[in-house]
Amino acid sequence: MTDTLPEVKTRIGALWSLANICTLIGLLGTITGLIATFASIGDANPADRQKKLSDGISQAMYNTAFGLTIALICMVGHLLLSAAMKKVVADLEAFSLRFENLLADGGPVAVQSRAPAAPTEDEHETAPSA
Repeated sequence: MTDTLPEVKTRIGALWSLANICTLIGLLGTITGLIATFASIGDANPADRQKKLSDGISQAMYNTAFGLTIALICMVGHLLLSAAMKKVVADLEAFSLRFENLLADGGPVAVQSRAPAAPTEDEHETAPSA
């Protein structure tokens, strides 16, 4: 169990971290896109302002959408792998417990091949004599 559990749990938590990082990167892209958009429309002539504003906001929203899409995929993957990991760990623990009980009992062969216990003195006295 101590050798197997770390291999089962390896890098599953990294998916959750990656999801959080992707969300923040999408948000950062949105903010930088909006900053660039508002900076560019300050110098533009009034006819171009609406086009630059709509293009900049569109670019900022694409950053948010891509960041959230990647984060969502990572979160779903984390949930699926986490559930599978819990099942594997439960199966390993159940097998470990069964194996430990089997070793404690001496195994199925040892149980079947044991000689019957010798009769006690009480059993000799209560048995009818022939």
